[in-house]
Amino acid sequence: MTNTPSLFRQVGTLTQPLQEREENTRSLSLPVLTRAILNPMTTPPLPEEIEAHRDRMWRRDEDLRIESAIDAERFIEDVGFANTLTDARRAGPSLYIAVCGRRDVSLPRNVQKDEETRLTWYLKDEVMRRGRVYYAKLAGGRSMFVAPRLISHFAAVWMPRRKDEREALSVPAQRVLIHPRPR
Repeated sequence: MTNTPSLFRQVGTLTQPLQEREENTRSLSLPVLTRAILNPMTTPPLPEEIEAHRDRMWRRDEDLRIESAIDAERFIEDVGFANTLTDARRAGPSLYIAVCGRRDVSLPRNVQKDEETRLTWYLKDEVMRRGRVYYAKLAGGRSMFVAPRLISHFAAVWMPRRKDEREALSVPAQRVLIHPRPR
């Protein structure tokens, strides 16, 4: 190895056998963040200021939690779009996390017996019945709410062509889709 700083040393080449590369990795005296540096799939934690902003906007605080359909509609309007029943393992705003009012939420194995999950299902149905926000399976088949101001942007990416809307969308979805689509 050359005189380059330890973080920039070559750990191994793809032509070396795996066992030999692992030995090279272990022999380097790198800081504790070695695994994160060598594994590009890990992401460093976000600064606390960003997490605090997310806590406030995504209602991950006990004082800001969602308890009514009106609160849910305001939440969706504030964030622009939100997943429905996703927990902390999936990034982005979620109605379920906002109902729970905390960061470290996991969907329980038996969702039928969980009060927070039950309330989220009820609020989802109530918000859909009120029809003030758009609800559909977008972004890889995940159910999400979209604020009316962002419908045209989501439509440009995820919606069917204008001529196919009558066949592909339900009547309530067509009613909500009142914003002009980008050409």
